[in-house]
Amino acid sequence: MSRVPLSVIVPVKNEAANLPRCLASVAWADEVFVVDSQSTDGSQAIAEQHGAKVVQFHFNGTWPKKKNWALENLPFKHEWVFILDADEVIPDELQDEILALIANDQPVRGAVLWNQVAFGRPLTARKSTARFVRLFRTDTVLRFEAVVHEGAVLQPATLPVVALRHRLLHYSRESVYESILKLAQYVQLGAAKRAAAGKTGGVLREQ
Repeated sequence: MSRVPLSVIVPVKNEAANLPRCLASVAWADEVFVVDSQSTDGSQAIAEQHGAKVVQFHFNGTWPKKKNWALENLPFKHEWVFILDADEVIPDELQDEILALIANDQPVRGAVLWNQVAFGRPLTARKSTARFVRLFRTDTVLRFEAVVHEGAVLQPATLPVVALRHRLLHYSRESVYESILKLAQYVQLGAAKRAAAGKTGGVLREQ
């Protein structure tokens, strides 16, 4: 099976329950890095069983955080990189879009939306409304920064961002009550970010 010239970053800590599903959805990628924060639940062994390269990350409490450390330190084989959280899955339709963008090989970034999946079903009320840059060439992203979901700081800032039509699937292990609490927490963090930037009203969107 010919694999796609793409390097995938999967940041984890104790994600044994999610990793098999996540890694199976990127089996077509030529290189997968699982960036682990000293998991104790067997995550490393699961990653290795799926052919991923496991590297350990030790957070110093300030900077850089995991995704930025990965961008600065991992020896990527390929120019194109996709960042995938352990509780996310790339469905076939989104995979096709990613393959087309890589084959075109233009200096652009791919931004995605996601659907929340809980109890085996997509939750229409938990669809993301802001796009997040997850697919990019390593020469087009400087770093990631944000309070809630990391937004990409791009170079040059005018380089096109392609809005991918198909969504990531984000699997929730939460109860409905826990999901509501987390959503409220995200709203508070987003409001604090806007207040710090001197903004009021509107919808919080990542860069």
